Amino acid sequence: MAEGVREGAVSILTRVEQSREHAEDLLNLYLGVKEELEERDRRLLTELTYGTLRMRGVCDGILKSYLHNWRALSPVVKNILRLAVYQIIYTHRIPPFAIVHEAVEQAKRVSPGHAKLVNAILRKILLKKREELLPESELTTPQSIARVYSHPLWLVSRWLKEWGIEETIKLCEANNDIPPRTLRVNTLKSSREEAKDTLSREGISVKETSYSPDGLFVLDRGFRWGASKAFREGWVIYQDEASQLISYLVSPLPGEEILDLCAGRGGKTFHLAALMKNEGKILSVDVEEDKLAKLMNSAALFGVSNIEVKRYDATEVPPYEFKERFHRVLIDAPCSGTGTLRRAPEIKWRLRPGDVEKMAQKQKRILDFAALCVRKGGRVVYCTCSIMAEENERVVEAFLREREDFESVSPSGMLSHLIDGRGFFHTFPHRHGMDGFFAAVMVKK
Repeated sequence: MAEGVREGAVSILTRVEQSREHAEDLLNLYLGVKEELEERDRRLLTELTYGTLRMRGVCDGILKSYLHNWRALSPVVKNILRLAVYQIIYTHRIPPFAIVHEAVEQAKRVSPGHAKLVNAILRKILLKKREELLPESELTTPQSIARVYSHPLWLVSRWLKEWGIEETIKLCEANNDIPPRTLRVNTLKSSREEAKDTLSREGISVKETSYSPDGLFVLDRGFRWGASKAFREGWVIYQDEASQLISYLVSPLPGEEILDLCAGRGGKTFHLAALMKNEGKILSVDVEEDKLAKLMNSAALFGVSNIEVKRYDATEVPPYEFKERFHRVLIDAPCSGTGTLRRAPEIKWRLRPGDVEKMAQKQKRILDFAALCVRKGGRVVYCTCSIMAEENERVVEAFLREREDFESVSPSGMLSHLIDGRGFFHTFPHRHGMDGFFAAVMVKK
């Protein structure tokens, strides 16, 4: 194994633990700098980083049984141990003695005083059979499900109350799977067939998504964005299938004025622009100016010409010029991200039970202010990448109880089979093979 793989994995895992940064961003940054890494090592680094994050609960449980002072260890030493245990249990390409040797050598470089401890603990673990290290497989309690599937107990307990044991187990299993790599075809520049042909000529195998008419699954695990003409020229953009479907719920028409709240880097903004064929106007707002700058930089690449940006905190009273101005308002609300755990497993270990309720309060405030911006007869679409009812149905239901001038509508057409009996849009990793999203469509009477 190239030394950069282990060093990179521990570095990324430690930064993830010590900051609010996402593993995906850090991994892309590291791989961008380490151009000399062979493709095999790039894939291995990705596997070790995400695998250790996904199964961190199992690895920590094993290590705590050998270490009474686990909490006192520094994050970097913890991650050296986690990475080694993950490899011992879940990978078979590297001999166990080599895993221990590499972990000890790395400890000598970054924390010399802990090298002997790392060596002693890992050699004790090697004396056990793999089956003896893994948690019991009898899934009868919240504790056993949380241990086996490496999820926080409080999260599993909430899901059991919401969906029952069978659904919860399937969801946890899906969260530990490798997610599909999904592209959205930019119809301002290409059709799906043209993009498929271009990617195929480049040796990149793809297939059409099941729900989004603009989506493609990339079947090649070694696909590198920068090597593809379709990506370099803005024909395709990386976007999960569930996220793509939100723009169809907004259903913008050419010539309309659209407000994209919490626009971030603009994934949904660009899709709305494509559906509008660049006719009309989209105002994309976000509280972070650097995200808006990246959005505008990307707009040229994707051929988007009908957007404006404005810095605005959606939790504050909107500017006067927003009042009853827009035909449609999209609220891509900041949320817990529990629908994206297979893509961002670090979220599992950051969230705390009270965070969901705090998010819900913020989301309700954003929805209240967004309602001031839509004109009569206009549409508000509230969405999250969360699967927690507190952030989804309950926020919308509380809003509708207070605002008799709004009513929920049930979308029809191609998305009708993703709509529940109350008219709410839901997707789940274990049911639909895409991220977990929620959306509600409301019309101002």
